[in-house]
Amino acid sequence: MGKVASMTLALSYEKKIQVYFGHALTGQSEEFKSAMDTLIKGTMLLLPDYERREFIGLNNWKHPVEVYKADIEDGVGQSDLVVLFVDVVAGGVFIELCAALWLYGLPVLVLSKPGAVMSGLLRGVGDKNPDQVTLCRYKSAKDIAEHILSASGRYNFGIQTPIRFQSIRSLSFKNPVLGLEAPVYQSGHLSH
Repeated sequence: MGKVASMTLALSYEKKIQVYFGHALTGQSEEFKSAMDTLIKGTMLLLPDYERREFIGLNNWKHPVEVYKADIEDGVGQSDLVVLFVDVVAGGVFIELCAALWLYGLPVLVLSKPGAVMSGLLRGVGDKNPDQVTLCRYKSAKDIAEHILSASGRYNFGIQTPIRFQSIRSLSFKNPVLGLEAPVYQSGHLSH
């Protein structure tokens, strides 16, 4: 009798971590919204194993129910991590925080620039939910990326491959709208 060869083919599936970013939109200038989008895109360039969940924004909907479905159900609800900027007070951001915590049980990073005042209620939500809410300060996209990486380790999103953190060049420019420096990006690896 002949021998039967057996071969096992191992397939690996690499799932990118889904991140939803929320920040003030209503009543904000186009310059502010553009600066926030640039900051978030800069953060995502540093995190190749992550994917940004899109939100609908102010000008792309016809009915408030569409905003709820897009931002809460398809955005927050389909994310692994929710990142909320609270430098500018926004009711929608607080609703996203509540949905992440109490509808979906997701971890949330709440970010503000140094010196920005976080409301007592927001700090209280963080104090009462320390296993889900992390309050952080940021000055740059690199800071935000580091907070996201820290959350990834803390919450174990099930990544099977090592997380690659893309380096940034030391060049930067001052962003007058957000009042912080934004780095100029190039790919590479940051050694820690």
